[in-house]
This record gives sequence, structure tokens and C-alpha cells, in this order.
Amino acid sequence: MTSHPVSAIPLYIAIMLERLVYYGTRSVIILYLIDGAMHMPISDALQIYGWVATILLFSQIAGGLIGLLNQPRALTIVGYAIQFVGATIISLVQDANGLVIGFFLLVMGSGISKTNSLALLSQVYQKSKLLDSAVMINYAGINIGSFIGAFTVSLLADEYSFPFAFYFCAAVMLLALILIILVQPDSVKEKKADHQSQSYTTTFIIIASVTVALFWMSYEFLSTLIASSARIMTNQKLMDFSSTGSSTLNFILLMITASILAIYLTFKRIHSSIFLSIGFACGIIAVFLLSFISNSSFSVDSIYFYLLGFYFFITLAELFVGPPLTSFILQKVNLQFIPLVLTGCFGLISLLSMGVRMGYEHENRNTITFCLILFGFAFASFMLLAKKRPKEDQNSLFKDQIIE
Repeated sequence: MTSHPVSAIPLYIAIMLERLVYYGTRSVIILYLIDGAMHMPISDALQIYGWVATILLFSQIAGGLIGLLNQPRALTIVGYAIQFVGATIISLVQDANGLVIGFFLLVMGSGISKTNSLALLSQVYQKSKLLDSAVMINYAGINIGSFIGAFTVSLLADEYSFPFAFYFCAAVMLLALILIILVQPDSVKEKKADHQSQSYTTTFIIIASVTVALFWMSYEFLSTLIASSARIMTNQKLMDFSSTGSSTLNFILLMITASILAIYLTFKRIHSSIFLSIGFACGIIAVFLLSFISNSSFSVDSIYFYLLGFYFFITLAELFVGPPLTSFILQKVNLQFIPLVLTGCFGLISLLSMGVRMGYEHENRNTITFCLILFGFAFASFMLLAKKRPKEDQNSLFKDQIIE
């Protein structure tokens, strides 16, 4: 495969719209239950929201298991159809029980479709090296959908009404369902890997899953450190930047960098181990810059500069750490097992982050030291994996460009 297939366009748009609906609905549903027409007690509403993570995890496991049927398109359609039903129920019902059922269906459908839609992406691209670029495009689309969804649905609920916002979500989900039905991929011819390649693939996925999980856990620690910094919270300029300006910078930088990388990876190949090494190197720089914010001898402008540098490099780290693991799995794992492997990785990320987070206290010195050690270890691990990768990976820059 030498170019991006046309059938990938409706898939990209469908995934982006699905994220718009999911995050848009999630951003206002609890507020509607509490302050809208439902007048539900806050404790009950928060308990419902707490169940969302559990339902999402179990629905992803279910999606991974039924993914063994090796029908990623059909299962993605099923997931989107469940979400559409959920969104429709939310927009039509007038009682709290119906709203909760609709919301749970929306979350359940999202869990089922998440890993199977990625398997479908792998099938559309025939597991070619262009998946490096495809995953970058998809990652950018997910972030666009999430950003627009949270902003647009909240705005519609505020300017018009909650039901109007939910009608909008149901209509968008219907469009996403139609688009996913239009995707018609060809069957994939699996390539049989030798024992060395299989061992490397297994090792890489395990190490990458653990280190990526710890990266996101560290990201939360660092965000908490910033939020609790007396130097930042006592200065309006720094506080405004850390609370609102940083998210805008993150989104703009992520979109620009993802677009550049998607174009570059269409023509050139970079192994996932190199990507992850770069990502954790950016993470080390980000943490190093953040270590200066507690220094009382620095001026506000200096702290602002270090904070800006932190958000710049941590955004680059996010982009170089997140997509490569997914791309590696989509290329190296048999199509039938992709949803299950992705479910295992995502589940490990969630459980490991949760477990370490529960046993770790946020102290400035410990947080910085912990993250520097972690990112340094991850950087060294992926540099080693880059050197140890099978010869077929080192010499296969454009083997997949042969027209079949």
C-alpha cells in the first residue's frame, strides 16, 4: 500500500464524531441530573458518574473478547448503534432512570467500539507501515472531537437547553453510525512472523504498556504538583496560564505536531521504539523545567517561561508516547487478536495507574525525582529495544509499498 485509502476518510470522521458525542454528553449529563429538570441529589449523581469508569472498563473487556470473532467492522457498527440508542434515549426521556440507562448504553457502546474501531483501521490499511501516519491522524481526530464536543455541547446546553444539546448529540451519533457503515475494508493477508520477531513483539508490548501507564500516572502527579504550587496559585498570571492557557497550548501544539508527523510518516518510517525514546526524552526535559517553579528566587516571568517550557515538552512527550504503542500493535498483532491485546494494554494502563496513584503521596521533591527516574529508565529501555529490534524491522522501510 503506497497511499492512504479513500475508505479511511469516513472512518476518521466517524471516530472523531463518536468522541464528540461521548465527551460532549459526559460534560453535561451530571449537571443536568443535578441542576436540570431531574433535581437529583449530588451524591447520587456522583455515584452514577463513578460507575461510568467501571462500565467502560468491562465493556472494553467485552469488546476485546468478542473481537476474537474477527469482525471489527461489524462490532464497531454494533458499538456505534448502542451509542446511538443511548444518545436517543437521553434526548427523549423525561425521567432520571431513563437518562441513566441511556448514559450507560452510551458508555457501553463506546467501550465495545474503541478497540474494534482501531482493528478496523488496521484492516483498512492492510496492516501496512502507513499505519504510523494513520494512527497520528486518528489521534488528532480524537482530540479534535473531544475538544469540540466538550465545548459545543456545553454551549448548546447553556444557550438553548439540555434537551436541545442531547438532540444534537443523537443526530451526530447517527451520522457517525452511517459513516462507519460506509467503510468497506478488504480482507487482510496476515504475514507469519518468525520466533525472534514474535518474542520481540511480546516483550515490546509488555514494556511499552507498563511505561506508558506510568507516564500517564506521572502526568497526573505533575498536574497535581502544579495545582498545589503556592508560587503559582498566589499569582494571577501564572494561575490563569496553568488552568486555562495550558489546555489551549496543548491542543494547538498537539494538532500542529500531529499533522507534521502524519505527513512525514506517510513517506518515511520511524520504529516505535525510537518514537517512545524521543517521547520520554521530552518528558525528562519537561520535568527538569518544572523543578524550577518552586524556586522563590526566580521572577514571575522566569516561572512563566519554565511553565511554558514544561507544557511544550510534556505535550510533545504525550504525542510521541501515546500513538506509537497503538501503531505497533496494529501492525504486528494478528487482526483477530488486536481488540483483545489493546484491551489488555488499556486495562493495564488504567489498573497500574490507579494502583500506584493510591500508594503515592504528592510531595514536590518526591514527584520530580520519581518522574525523572521513571522517564530515564523508560528512555534507556526503548533505546535498547531500538538496537535489539529484528533485522526484518530494520530493513523493511518500504516493503509494504509493493502493489499487490
